[in-house]
Amino acid sequence: MEEQPEEVDEVEARARTALSGKFAMDFSHGAVYFGYVTEHYPPDLERGEMTKELFHVECDDGDEKDMDGREVAPAIELRRRCGI
Repeated sequence: MEEQPEEVDEVEARARTALSGKFAMDFSHGAVYFGYVTEHYPPDLERGEMTKELFHVECDDGDEKDMDGREVAPAIELRRRCGI
């Protein structure tokens, strides 16, 4: 069985963590919104360029957006700190 590169394992681990539960986003006006990561788009080589890893999120208020790993990680951590 062929082993996968370590970076692929890291991407899969981030995806499993993100898809496993809720996240929270803290906006500048003090409101905290909760939601779920519903899709994971791993980085991919497209037309000779590497695309960014993205996570599609759906907020409890109905808003949806794509976030990169730098945005998702703090949102998951904030959810943990909120005790949810």
